[in-house]
Amino acid sequence: MAADALHPTDNVESMNLGAEYTWQKTVSLRAGWKSLFMDSPQESWTLGAGFQYELWSLGKVRIDYAYLNFKDFSDIQTFAVSYIF
Repeated sequence: MAADALHPTDNVESMNLGAEYTWQKTVSLRAGWKSLFMDSPQESWTLGAGFQYELWSLGKVRIDYAYLNFKDFSDIQTFAVSYIF
């Protein structure tokens, strides 16, 4: 779990919350909320998932997906593939 409290000098205070659950270091599920306590935030909830597979002693392959809900704009989806050695 993670929490991030923001106190900027040029905007209102807000907070971001997030959580991740990982099963056997292989599958991860993520969820969060951005811009809590703002009057009219553009961002809101987020979802994500990840999969990690070990390639013997050669390293690990990781695949991640994330979705961010935007109110006035198109929602954002990201997809990443990583090799960890």
